[in-house]
Amino acid sequence: MTNQSVPEIPSYTWSRPIGLGWDKPYTVRYPSNIDDGPWHGMPLGGFGAGCIGRSSRGDFNLWHVDGGEHIFQNIPGCQFSVFESTSTSSQAYALCTQAPEDGTLAAWQSYPHDDKGTYHALYPRSWFVYEGVFQANLSCEQFSPIWAHNYQETSYPVAVFLWKAHNPTNAPISLSIMLTWENMVGWFTNALKSPELKIRDDGSPVYEYQPRLGESKNNFNSLVKNTGAVACNMGRVGMDKLVQEGEGSWCITIRKHSKLEIFHHTRWNTQGTGEELWQSFSEDGSLPNVVDETPAQEGEQIGVALAVRFTLQPGESVEIPFTLSWDLPVTEFAQGVNYYRRYTDFFGRSGNNATAIAFSALKKYRSWQEK
Repeated sequence: MTNQSVPEIPSYTWSRPIGLGWDKPYTVRYPSNIDDGPWHGMPLGGFGAGCIGRSSRGDFNLWHVDGGEHIFQNIPGCQFSVFESTSTSSQAYALCTQAPEDGTLAAWQSYPHDDKGTYHALYPRSWFVYEGVFQANLSCEQFSPIWAHNYQETSYPVAVFLWKAHNPTNAPISLSIMLTWENMVGWFTNALKSPELKIRDDGSPVYEYQPRLGESKNNFNSLVKNTGAVACNMGRVGMDKLVQEGEGSWCITIRKHSKLEIFHHTRWNTQGTGEELWQSFSEDGSLPNVVDETPAQEGEQIGVALAVRFTLQPGESVEIPFTLSWDLPVTEFAQGVNYYRRYTDFFGRSGNNATAIAFSALKKYRSWQEK
């Protein structure tokens, strides 16, 4: 707990109101790795490790996780949510201003899109500052360990989400911050191993990229704890000893603190209404603490959730780090032409080290942020 009430954001960031669209956004002639439309945010992830991106409307939608390839698509199961309660009222929002277009997670309430805060970006950091909705002052700083002349941490597949909350009122405020994530092990590899290369009329090459999105059979989630943190690890049953492209693990973590209550759920249906999380979270900021390692069946998709609940007294502040990591050690340049990513020199090649990477980030994020 601290007395710091506002994040230190440089005045020269690129900024935009959260959720504000464009009347006439610039568009390219053909979709490409360069431009998928205006809804982008600063990328997260180390050099060569693949990257993800969270746009200015709050959704995770950029997935450059497969080396040399990309997917630009909102995956609604991956997002932050906030619950707030005072003596007179309570409210809960998923922090994306657009509800899923496919009708999933219908039980969740989307964050208002009428200029209720600002998104800032200045690589390798970005910030969401939420205003006009919650009584508490809330912000989230996002970054990966990128700095000059550093060839170790800069390669890590990890992102830090540093939340700051401050109570500017004269009465206590209870808050809960939840991170949900989908088990995407096995998704990011081309199902077409020998796609046909074509030349478009502007001279640019193109070939079909067919990722295995949604193919989650045998994926499973587990809860991991140590003396300082709680994690949800996402893996797959039966990975070969020689890991293939797309195989590995993902992990989300949160650090323990005596004034924080941490809740978890290791298996929820990301294609359903989301009620199994939202019923308790929207009521009091909790989760039902489900631990279920049952692997996903054919056609099933599963996610994890971590939530942290705390109460701020008048004038009190708190800083809470979440970390996200992925360990997908192999990148395939062509069928049978595989290379290990740089970070595997420090964490090994098994594909089971997402939790170790995430725990490392929790220990070192302050020095990373300074550098």
